[in-house]
Amino acid sequence: MSQEQYTFEVGQEFAFYPNYSQIPEIATVVKVTPSGMAKLSDGQVIEKNLRIRGAQKWGPYWVHEVTQEMRDKSEHNYLAQLLRSTLWSLKDLSTLRAVRDLLDQHKQGD
Repeated sequence: MSQEQYTFEVGQEFAFYPNYSQIPEIATVVKVTPSGMAKLSDGQVIEKNLRIRGAQKWGPYWVHEVTQEMRDKSEHNYLAQLLRSTLWSLKDLSTLRAVRDLLDQHKQGD
């Protein structure tokens, strides 16, 4: 990883790949310490070289500047999980059929 030293600002976003996942999680800088490290919205602390302080045995060890591709993957994963959990909670068969029909219409439009 780069030896470049970052100067963090509250509100900056960084991505990391938990447990070697292919789907990035995105966190925001919520505090910058006097020594220049950053505390993220998920509770992790990152050093000025983007290394996660006290990283777990199985990673992640580094954070990355967020790209549009990372944002898209993260949003795709979030929406897929939301849809999956919502569908499992639906009890009404007619609603599930309506969702199926909507998805079928989308597939035919591709």
